[in-house]
Amino acid sequence: PVFKSGVKLAHDFPEMSRVNVALFNQERYYEGVYSRMDAVTKAKVAMLDVFDFDRATATYLEAIQAGGLPLMNEILLDTARPKLCHVLKLLTAAVDKGHPAAYYCVAGKDRTGLVSMLLLDLLGAPDDLIIRDYHFSDLGWYQRRAAAGGLRTPDRNLVTDPVRAHGAAPAGDRGKWEPGVAFQRAPEEVAVRTLACVRGKYG
Repeated sequence: PVFKSGVKLAHDFPEMSRVNVALFNQERYYEGVYSRMDAVTKAKVAMLDVFDFDRATATYLEAIQAGGLPLMNEILLDTARPKLCHVLKLLTAAVDKGHPAAYYCVAGKDRTGLVSMLLLDLLGAPDDLIIRDYHFSDLGWYQRRAAAGGLRTPDRNLVTDPVRAHGAAPAGDRGKWEPGVAFQRAPEEVAVRTLACVRGKYG
């Protein structure tokens, strides 16, 4: 409910419901990253898991940062298919009944962005429109805190907050996809690569 004058509250909408669908799972994410490592890195991680857990975690985090959002989306498409289908069915059912529907995640452009891409694709939107729609979320990126799939460790985390990291919003070309803010941004490249993954694997 939003307690503002003139704004309707939850009890004004008896059919309104809220559904929490957890698309992301840290264990599945790590497994997805591990499955994409080369044999040497897999052996290194396996050994570090036994003797130096912090270094093993650092190796995962480096691979996650290198893969960025395209890798996260690919892993979500591989590991969260039933839940993604469930979300899409909920949204289309609401539309069929003439009801409004809202969906969101922490930053509002990672899991939300993936669902939006899939939904627009189902509705027959052309790829260039889907890509532009996703890229709109890049506006104001330096004011947003986003976690790389919610991954955090006691001394390292992937909450990429450029204001905290640099002391001010980065100057210059804010369209550049810098590695340090890979999970803050919503560059067109992410949508292009995600759609290519969907087409390649699922038609």
